[in-house]
Amino acid sequence: MKGVDSMVGTPELEHLLDLFRDTLPGSEPTPESNFFALGGDSMTALEIADCIEERWGISIEVLDVIAAEDITALYRSCLALVGGRT
Repeated sequence: MKGVDSMVGTPELEHLLDLFRDTLPGSEPTPESNFFALGGDSMTALEIADCIEERWGISIEVLDVIAAEDITALYRSCLALVGGRT
């Protein structure tokens, strides 16, 4: 599995960071940012999960957004779901 440093700057991770910026106005998310530390709540988690499905076709659970240690962990969850497609 890639380390955080090697993922920084990848288009997919940057798009996910943009999604967090759009969903949590005024936040400055980094790959190491925690959803709750950025001001997220359950309704925002639902919005992020919906946006991920809408933008990338990845059906991720709200709990995955809430439980992710940081944005990189959420990114890895998305990659795992994409890798699991048949």
